Amino acid sequence: MTVSIPDFPLMRVAAGRRLYAHRRKLGLNQQQVADRVGITQPNVSCAERGIASWDTAVDIARVLDLSWRNLTHQLDVEAAEIAAGLAATLTAPWVPARPADAVPVAA
Repeated sequence: MTVSIPDFPLMRVAAGRRLYAHRRKLGLNQQQVADRVGITQPNVSCAERGIASWDTAVDIARVLDLSWRNLTHQLDVEAAEIAAGLAATLTAPWVPARPADAVPVAA
């Protein structure tokens, strides 16, 4: 099935999180889902991480009995939350894990 929706990477990440949560809720592992879809387990993993195509995500959602509406409902909001979390992480000051990790500054 070919899907035509805006391809914003964080929206795919949000959809992948939903696929992961729904798969776990059903008590299935990635290989079981892959066998039902007719793809490989790494493809399922990629879809759950948001780096597979929308077509693959939709095929997995169909096998998990996850409707298109439930897969895509408010993905833009969830993607914005992911982006905000990333921005907070990226703007946080760097603190070395231990003093030996600190880089000496020339005086």
